[in-house]
Amino acid sequence: MAKNKISFNLSFKFIITISLIIILTSVALSLFFINAQTKLLKGFVESKAETLARTLASSSEYSVLSLSREVLSHLTRNTINQDDVLYSVIYDKNCVVLSESEVQNPKVVNYVQSTPLDPALISILEKNKYQKELYSISGIGEVIEILIPILSRDSLASPNTLLYKRNLPSEEVLIGVVRVGLSLERINYQIDKVSNWILLITLIVILAGIVISSFLIKIIINPIQDLTIGTKKALNLINRYPVL
Repeated sequence: MAKNKISFNLSFKFIITISLIIILTSVALSLFFINAQTKLLKGFVESKAETLARTLASSSEYSVLSLSREVLSHLTRNTINQDDVLYSVIYDKNCVVLSESEVQNPKVVNYVQSTPLDPALISILEKNKYQKELYSISGIGEVIEILIPILSRDSLASPNTLLYKRNLPSEEVLIGVVRVGLSLERINYQIDKVSNWILLITLIVILAGIVISSFLIKIIINPIQDLTIGTKKALNLINRYPVL
């Protein structure tokens, strides 16, 4: 009875301690990997959106100067064909729409039309050259929106004249704004999928760790409990038959 009690107490304490260490370590590592994966995937979409917006801004400079709406329409139409792109809009410096992508989804159209470009952003874009926002569109999901200024070295020059003045040292002037929105739903789905796999693996590791540690603890505890019982018996004999 005493042997079983000692074994139970030692085993229980060791198993609880090791189990807590395994659980806390596994959960911490899982959260770390999920967070790192989320930042990586969302960072990829943000980088893609910024690259797309900057390319569109660079390509539309001469067309904005010459108010070539046909070329601008072609640029925005090509942009919308890329994966995850919901909309793209090109504005002039007064936040007037020059061209926008032909969006089929009425919810996206309603969102873009109901959120016109704020003229106050012009001064911010002139200073920062970049603006990022995260939104949630009802029925669409999470969206990342990038605003990039369209810059020119001489806003008064014609496209032909500008071509020759390109290398002259002059200050860049904001002549328009590019607005691009990308859906994060596909990335969020991938994040959820990866997170579920990580959590499943974490659960398996925790259960396997507890089972294996319990088995090893029993192997370790047996010699200890035998030594403890032997020591107690020796002490009892010494107490019963003290040396005179």
